[in-house]
Parts: sequence; structure tokens; C-alpha cells
Amino acid sequence: MARTQLATIAVCLLAQACSGGSAQPTDAGVANESSSLPARTYAPTITAIYGEMLNLRCAQPFCHLGAAGSPPIFTNAESSYRALVNVQAHGTLCADAGVDLVVPGHPESSLLVQKVERPSPAGLCGNPMPGAGELPLDDRDLQQIEQWITNGALDN
Repeated sequence: MARTQLATIAVCLLAQACSGGSAQPTDAGVANESSSLPARTYAPTITAIYGEMLNLRCAQPFCHLGAAGSPPIFTNAESSYRALVNVQAHGTLCADAGVDLVVPGHPESSLLVQKVERPSPAGLCGNPMPGAGELPLDDRDLQQIEQWITNGALDN
């Protein structure tokens, strides 16, 4: 294989890796054959939410991994829990809103839910998530987060 062909393939693979790739779990909760992603359980626990969603979609440079001067909040399930539950929003666009990211037992009052639901609620502080160019969470993802919060946002 020619050197330019190998270089082209390498660039394409790197570009896909940096964009999060196109392999996504199927609706049945089983990852596509070409994917090394874990099978989705949609369990309403911080461990499942971190492993199946936050780590793959949110713990990215220039999002919530700490690039661009923001503190890294999604480095593992434990740090994600501590950064979300009963923590007041402190980003530059939401610090003055006086809202908590996750209010145990109350998904409707949790900024996390407001940020990921579609359409975004009127008066949302800051920007909806995921950011521009990323696919929104599907209904099952949103239900997983809402159920975890409804269940008390336990550290499990």
C-alpha cells in the first residue's frame, strides 16, 4: 500500500476518534459490531450514566474534561457525582442563576436535565448540551438521567 494511502487512512481514523466516532449503541442496548463501546444498560445509576454517557460524550477537551481553563469534572464516576449533586451552577453564564446542577428527587429543578432536554426550556442559562455539532441525547438517555435524579441521585 502506498505511503500516501496509509497516511490518508491514518488521518481518517484519527479524525473519527477525535469526533467521538460514529459507532453508537443500538436501541437494543448492544453496541454495533464495529464498536468497542460497552453495551448500554440505561440503569439509573451514576456509574452507568458516567460509563455509558458522560465519559463518552461529555468528558471531552473543551467540554467538561478541563480544557480551556475549566476544572475537569468528569474524570470518573466519583468526581462526576461530586461535581453534579447538590452543587450550584458556577459557570460564567449560569453562576448568577442560583440553580443546582442536580437536585436529588427533582429532575424538573435540576439544571442538568434542563440543559439536555429538547427543546430547551425558555430562560435557560448558558447553552444547551451537548454543544454545537453534537447529536442531542435520545429519549432513553434523558429518561436514564431523570430516573436517577428521581430516585434521589444516589452515589451508586
